[in-house]
Amino acid sequence: MDINEDENSSNLQSLKRLDFHEEASFDFLQSDSDVESELRKVIYKCLKKIGELHQSNGISSNEVQKAQKDCVLEYLHLKKHPALASILRRRTLEYNVNDLKTRLESSKKVKNLLNEEYHQIRQYRMDMEILNTELSERLKQQDTISRKGKKSYINKKVLQEKEDVSGSSVKLFTFLNEFLDNHYRELLEGPWSVSKLSANERKQTATIDKFANINQSEEVNELKHVLEELMNQATSSSPSFTKVTNEKILNFLLRSSLCIFDPRDPSLLKFVPFADEF
Repeated sequence: MDINEDENSSNLQSLKRLDFHEEASFDFLQSDSDVESELRKVIYKCLKKIGELHQSNGISSNEVQKAQKDCVLEYLHLKKHPALASILRRRTLEYNVNDLKTRLESSKKVKNLLNEEYHQIRQYRMDMEILNTELSERLKQQDTISRKGKKSYINKKVLQEKEDVSGSSVKLFTFLNEFLDNHYRELLEGPWSVSKLSANERKQTATIDKFANINQSEEVNELKHVLEELMNQATSSSPSFTKVTNEKILNFLLRSSLCIFDPRDPSLLKFVPFADEF
């Protein structure tokens, strides 16, 4: 089995060499070179033997060796001819030229692709620069709009709070005026000034009040003015003392623990800092 395998392997190698000679011979015959008829006869003879060997069903080792020997001798004889050498060199040269052309075409394609990518990258970079510029402008506009909106919102908020405070102040002063008008005497003279009087005393008091309405009105207005001044000073960052000349008003404010006085001048009052109390 090993001998047969070696023989078949040798036969295959021989056939490959013959095929190579056949290819070289065909190239030589198809060339435009003017060669001797004797050289052509040798080539045809070699080709004929190769064809017969391919067509035969069974090939003996002796026949293969003989054909191989004959073809090698004929090929060696043929190889000495300068025309064959030039053909083989031309084949090599043509192969190299074709290979270079293929590589050149491939290089051109690669170059074209690189150029396209380069232009795409440049275009992409330009687009990104334009987009970046537009984005910066939009951010500036948005920042301006946000600031204006925030400022407008703050202004509205301040105005709303101011209106709320003003409304509360109006309500407070309205209530305070009504309260002072209704309870003026009780505040300044104490609740006993009316409730503990007898019927005759109340009659006399009412009669006296008719003649004292003008003075009472002035006193009430003075109390309102003092309270308003004290409230305005209380909202200041550095509240100062307010001068109170009316003794009844002064005693009422001190008795109610609403105010403190200046030790150097007891007639100077200001509201107790209620925020500090909390």
